[in-house]
Amino acid sequence: MKPIYDQHGIRLFNCKFEDVIDQLAQVDLIVADPPFNLDKPFDTNIDDWEYWLWCDKWITRAAKILKPSGSFFLMTIQKHLGEMMTSIVETGLLFKNIIVWLNSSMPVKNKFCTSYQPILYYSGKEGIFNYGAEQRSSSA
Repeated sequence: MKPIYDQHGIRLFNCKFEDVIDQLAQVDLIVADPPFNLDKPFDTNIDDWEYWLWCDKWITRAAKILKPSGSFFLMTIQKHLGEMMTSIVETGLLFKNIIVWLNSSMPVKNKFCTSYQPILYYSGKEGIFNYGAEQRSSSA
């Protein structure tokens, strides 16, 4: 699998994790947005338990290649939040935050609208958080 960007020591891949894991040694950042097992046209709907086992496998593999100073971000949905958090913490990664991404485009017909998606943020044992990066300046 070739990266979509490969310059200045930065390699970006846009692919299934399984297609690139064997090419990677240690990485600084993992951003994962797996299918949510919702029977969409791009994925199949399997039993929840099978889905969580599948996620646990790739999360475990991902944690093994994350540098101790690295960051791991996982986008999920409320339905899977508990299982994803359990899988990640069992790898030894450290919980940092749950980021709330407002997403009002999610169609809901049989329950209250969930207008956000959680993004789980974990780090390695030496994780670095750049507080200054979240500060915004205004030119107005």
